[in-house]
Amino acid sequence: MVDPKVFEGYSEKTQQIIKTTPTDRGIEMYADMLGFPNIDSLISEFPKGCRVLDIGAGKETLKKELAVKRPDLTVFSINPSLAHESFREANKTANAIIAINPELPVESGSFDVVIDSMGSVYYSQQEKEYTTTQAHLFEITRVLKNGGKAYIGPTFINPNTDFEGKGRVGMLLDKIRGVKWSQKEFNPPGGNTKWRSYQIEKAL
Repeated sequence: MVDPKVFEGYSEKTQQIIKTTPTDRGIEMYADMLGFPNIDSLISEFPKGCRVLDIGAGKETLKKELAVKRPDLTVFSINPSLAHESFREANKTANAIIAINPELPVESGSFDVVIDSMGSVYYSQQEKEYTTTQAHLFEITRVLKNGGKAYIGPTFINPNTDFEGKGRVGMLLDKIRGVKWSQKEFNPPGGNTKWRSYQIEKAL
């Protein structure tokens, strides 16, 4: 059962996302979706002893696997699915926050690394208006420490203006002061489509 007060005021579309079945995504799938060739190439990006925020954590698998592979990290997760009592009982981990981007109950400059893989930015691109995606990107950069990095993806390269050149995400990142960003395009494992991911670095 979901406590209705937890998401009071959220849109009907957001409520629908909460009701969807969370996916079980571990480090290997995160590496694939962000365009890294293997697990080690992804987790080597995380500075020793840093604080990591996973937005849209599914069944909390990434956090559990990082606890084994990188016990020096402190990993937090944003997970609206934990509003479901039955899901919470089966999947709750330490440092799990029941919330939805772009309204994160997190202080500014709290994290060295933010990951949004198949999370808020991915879902926001299904909306015609850019304002939701823009709000999500602002929130991601807000919670990053100066010098911190965010990894966002995948977005799909579709034959429309939303994905030409910099894509929607790139165009919106250009409007955020104090960040540098880059993008990579790649073929997902076993797929013929093109995927794109973004890396953001917040200025010192």
